[in-house]
Amino acid sequence: MDLEKWFFPDQVPGQMLYLGEERSLLLVRAGDGKWRVGAELPHSLTDLSAVKSLPGAVRGPLGISLGPNLFVFNLFNFESFLPLNQRKRNELIEWRLQRVFPDAPEDMVKTNLVYKRKTVLSTLIPGEILRHCESHFNALGFPVSYISCTSVEAIRKTARITDNPLMILEQDGQLLMVTLVRHGIPLFVRKIRFSNLDELITALRKTISFIQEQQGIPAALYVANPLGGDEYRNWSDRISDLNPVPLPQLADRFSLFLP
Repeated sequence: MDLEKWFFPDQVPGQMLYLGEERSLLLVRAGDGKWRVGAELPHSLTDLSAVKSLPGAVRGPLGISLGPNLFVFNLFNFESFLPLNQRKRNELIEWRLQRVFPDAPEDMVKTNLVYKRKTVLSTLIPGEILRHCESHFNALGFPVSYISCTSVEAIRKTARITDNPLMILEQDGQLLMVTLVRHGIPLFVRKIRFSNLDELITALRKTISFIQEQQGIPAALYVANPLGGDEYRNWSDRISDLNPVPLPQLADRFSLFLP
């Protein structure tokens, strides 16, 4: 498996398939650069084999967008600068990962995103998932040329939105991913699993309090990911003291979470 091919492509394809927990979306980049929904599929990543066609897609390269559900995230802050030497840097990051996640399955694809040589966002995802995506869509005539994570894409782009701390909220099914970012650097990540909206709000409120009181970081702005559906609208009014961030500088409502 070519990691460079999956997460660091030379050219992002003009069509992406978001594979969610409850539905999937085919997104096509129009001539104006905006992502538009080409089709909605009643299939999720767990029943990927049921996808027999992609209405509106053009035979050719396809990108896959995955939400945070299947990823394992670890955020590391090093006291001193990481080495410039890639091998030594990776050894230090792997040593830290082994300390917090010693029983990681062998078949995990790992990526390490380094910020200012001191902060590292480590992501892991089962290699079986990536191989299944590749083989399945290749057989349908859509060679997979890129796989991305919505959370990582959003972190990369938030620096252009505001200089203030910003919460990225991603709900898909019964999981909410909370990522706090400032100046394009992740400061906090947490997955919240819930069974009802009251449980979600309680856990989110506790998370916000922890960020503000224990870490001394004000969290008063947020953006929500619409790719997982509009479920977040069911609870967004219950955090009305947090101001949603208008995104006029972005090409469309999906672009923050897509390459």
